[in-house]
Amino acid sequence: MVETFNALVSLVLCVACAWAIMSPTVNDGIVIKVGLICLSVGFMGIFFFHMSVPAGPHPLAVAQALVHLGLLIIAAGYMLRRKRHKGASCRRASDWVQRREISQ
Repeated sequence: MVETFNALVSLVLCVACAWAIMSPTVNDGIVIKVGLICLSVGFMGIFFFHMSVPAGPHPLAVAQALVHLGLLIIAAGYMLRRKRHKGASCRRASDWVQRREISQ
C-alpha cells in the first residue's frame, strides 16, 4: 500500500516536472531545465522501482541520487539567476513566466 502510494506520488511529480520542461510559458533557462530533467528522470526511476520487482537497493539509490542532483542543479540555477539580476528580485510571476500581450 505504501509502495503504491509512493509510486503514484513519484509519477505525479515526474509528470509535473515534464510539464515544466515542455511548457513554453515557464521561462526557466538552461541550467534549471537540466535540473528539471534530472528530477523527472529520477522520479520516473523511483516510480518504476516501486511498481516492479525490486532488483536490490542500487536502482533506488541511483534514482534518489538523480533527484538530489536535480535539486542541487535547480538551486544553483536559481542562485545564478539571482546573481545575474542583483538589483531586481525574482519574486514576481512575470520574472519566471513570459508575459502575453492582451489584444482587444
